[in-house]
Amino acid sequence: MKTLQHLVRQAQSHTLDSAEFHRAVIQTIVEQIGSTRASVWYFNEYQDILTCEVLFDSRTEEYSSNFSLYQEDYPQYFGAMVHGDTICAPDALRHPLTSCFAETYFDPLEIKSLLDVSIIIKGKVVGVICCEHCEHRKDWTNSEIEYLNTVASMLSLTVPLLMVEA
Repeated sequence: MKTLQHLVRQAQSHTLDSAEFHRAVIQTIVEQIGSTRASVWYFNEYQDILTCEVLFDSRTEEYSSNFSLYQEDYPQYFGAMVHGDTICAPDALRHPLTSCFAETYFDPLEIKSLLDVSIIIKGKVVGVICCEHCEHRKDWTNSEIEYLNTVASMLSLTVPLLMVEA
């Protein structure tokens, strides 16, 4: 948690810009939770499009961004996330809220498990933190879920500061 506190201080003092801050946060998530991939996504104002701010894949140690998911393609998933739910899917291919991603997303990337939490600012869900585990199933622990919820809370306090600078 000390690393996250350090990142927040850097964001508050403007020694990190938004992109640097988000990259550091998701790399920290991967290191702390042991997931293969982590990403931060933000909703548009109508909450019908989720756009990836940044994704980190530990297998390639590469970052990617600026791709979107659409509510019309994944209604069950969007329905859960806009209501602030946490999706804990050790078997993401069969989970009722995430199985919609199987053919187009999970299978090509070998994603087996998913853990998603909502980012809430002033009572409104504005985004999602997503952890994915590839190649084999991961049973997410309570401490991993708590950690990700803590990160979401930290983002809810820090992101507005970064947006002021943008």
